Amino acid sequence: MASQLAVCKDLSKLHKQLTALVIFLFIGQPVVLGLSSSEMVLLSATLLISSVSFSSGQSNILVGTTHLLLFFAYVILMFG
Repeated sequence: MASQLAVCKDLSKLHKQLTALVIFLFIGQPVVLGLSSSEMVLLSATLLISSVSFSSGQSNILVGTTHLLLFFAYVILMFG
C-alpha cells in the first residue's frame, strides 16, 4: 500500500512538471534545464542509448556495458 502511494505521488509530481513544460513551450518561453555542458552531453548520450536499446526490444552485453559506463561517468561527474 505504501509503495502504491509513493508511485501516485511520483506520478503527480511528473504531471506537474510536464504541465509546466507544455505551458512554457506554448507561450514561447525558453526552457532552462540548469545543466552544465558535460551534463548535457551525458543526458543526450543516455537518451540516445536508451532509445536504441528500447526500440530493438532485445538487449545484449554491449548495450548493458554502455549503460553501465554512462552511469559511472555520471557518478564521476556528480562527485568530481
